[in-house]
Amino acid sequence: MIIDIIKGKKPFSHFKERLDEQVERLKLNRSFKRELLLEALYEQERPVSIEDLFFAVNGGSKRVISINSIYRNVKLFVELNLAVRSEQGGNARFAIASGGSETAELVCRKCGLRKSIDRENPLWRGIGTLLAAEEFCASEGVELHALCSRCASRQ
Repeated sequence: MIIDIIKGKKPFSHFKERLDEQVERLKLNRSFKRELLLEALYEQERPVSIEDLFFAVNGGSKRVISINSIYRNVKLFVELNLAVRSEQGGNARFAIASGGSETAELVCRKCGLRKSIDRENPLWRGIGTLLAAEEFCASEGVELHALCSRCASRQ
């Protein structure tokens, strides 16, 4: 079964360190709210909309981060390769990135569940061999779209 050869995502500290490095490189101000938003995105099981993140960060009626700030920061996360954007049913969804250009992820076509494939996994090595044989380069990473076992069992 393919799920048995998939590893989980990297710890949040990895993404926070990458954010800190990029903020310093770009000479941006450090922001507690930006870190809070990155952590909220990290905690999501599936890709989420900007509105979903708004409710995840702000919880009840207390407004901590405006929807415009969430949009700007998530866009920044995508530009910095900390997050990925995908389309589901014509709507933009966002998820934490798996970690760089030499990555591969399984993505469920129906629910958007993402699972990273470890570089030591024979499947990842096979993908690399296939790409090289076809004269392709995985400069932006690789996504394999299929149905997860949960969605496949519902059909």
